Amino acid sequence: MENFDVNIQTTKPDFCVALFTLTAKAAFINTEVEMRDNDLKSSNFFDVAKFPLIAFKSTSVQPLGNNQYKLIGNLTMHDIAKPVAMNLLYRSTITKPMMKKDDADFKLHGTINSIDFNMGSKYPSAVISDALTIEAYGEFAKDN
Repeated sequence: MENFDVNIQTTKPDFCVALFTLTAKAAFINTEVEMRDNDLKSSNFFDVAKFPLIAFKSTSVQPLGNNQYKLIGNLTMHDIAKPVAMNLLYRSTITKPMMKKDDADFKLHGTINSIDFNMGSKYPSAVISDALTIEAYGEFAKDN
């Protein structure tokens, strides 16, 4: 793992029984604004010196139709684990001609409450929102 590691394990091509796991190094937060990044990495928010890792492990994947799923699992930040639900869109699977391997393409979107993870509580909600939006795109190669 350099900055993050994501793994999907499944026995079915439609991902309805998939297990999604993620581990990310919080120190690699990058909003392209150095002052904001430094504040996010400080004890005001992620406190990367004390809590260097963010982790997620799915507990279920609920099909919603049209390649959309509700991804449910446990998110751990600040050594606090909380159940979360996020929207997962399976966009497609393509075969890469050079590698001759299938790649599955996903988009993930969800919102969590930072207060649930004891983050940003020093600021009133009028100054900074308690809602943290998570959005990710990923392409995953199939192990043969």
